[in-house]
Amino acid sequence: MRLVGFLLAAGLAAQQPSPQPLPTASGDIEQGGKLYRGSCGYCHGPQGDGGKGADLAKPTLERATTDEQLVNIIQNGIPGTEMPGAWHMIDNEIRQVAAFVRTLGK
Repeated sequence: MRLVGFLLAAGLAAQQPSPQPLPTASGDIEQGGKLYRGSCGYCHGPQGDGGKGADLAKPTLERATTDEQLVNIIQNGIPGTEMPGAWHMIDNEIRQVAAFVRTLGK
């Protein structure tokens, strides 16, 4: 019985896609900045220093300590808050914005 559970768990783990790293090319980060300023800057400030939205100009973000958490927040928003999901962006654009946001805290 333990073997069956182990095999099932191993099979489920194998199906989980490994996290994609955020883009690092300067063109991707520049594009992420443009998308950020157009969609996020109003609340989070043009330099990410907050205002209506959270301060993103920090080395570590409380709700997004990993890149995948940050991507998830940008994509889906935060329920119960004013943070909407980026329904209008494709996956690559969301990852570009996340990469740009990470530069704000450096």
